Amino acid sequence: MNTHTLQNRFYVLRHGQSTANEQSLIASSPAVAINDYGLTAAGREQVRRSIASNRDNLGTITRVVTSDFCRTRQTAEIASDLLNAPIQSARELRERFFGSWDEQSNANYQTVWDADAQDASHQLWGVESVQSVSKRMLGFLREIDLASEGKTYLFVSHGDPLQILITAFAGKDLRHHQQIRSLETAEIRSLA
Repeated sequence: MNTHTLQNRFYVLRHGQSTANEQSLIASSPAVAINDYGLTAAGREQVRRSIASNRDNLGTITRVVTSDFCRTRQTAEIASDLLNAPIQSARELRERFFGSWDEQSNANYQTVWDADAQDASHQLWGVESVQSVSKRMLGFLREIDLASEGKTYLFVSHGDPLQILITAFAGKDLRHHQQIRSLETAEIRSLA
């Protein structure tokens, strides 16, 4: 799948700064993060600024599609309000599950990424594999793309899943998902 095969335009937006980011914690379990670890005041402002500075490039957004985690829902609500677009919740856009590292220091991301670089299918520490994340993210993108034509979607998700989606979409080796420039909080990028 690449930009030449898409029937629609897709943008991705990483959520704004969350309380988990502020506390340097990994927050990947749906049992906790659906209701907790929302946006900080700075995170809300990041999202407003990001939407305002990208509004002309985005054009008319057909739908804002978001992970059901608190921080992404809150990001999507701001984007929806500013872009006058409806919201759709999608479990497929959830954060990558980081297993036993959940609610631990975000310094542990590097340990997982080092293992990813060796094997995109690893599930060490109970972590969701890069291959699994790629499959759910690309599968969902294809599903949305096949259901419509000529529309523009904004996917609101998390750093790792978006890095993996961008890597997979470009047809690159999934083990190297950390070699692309990381998305900053509230950063918007075009997929196509």
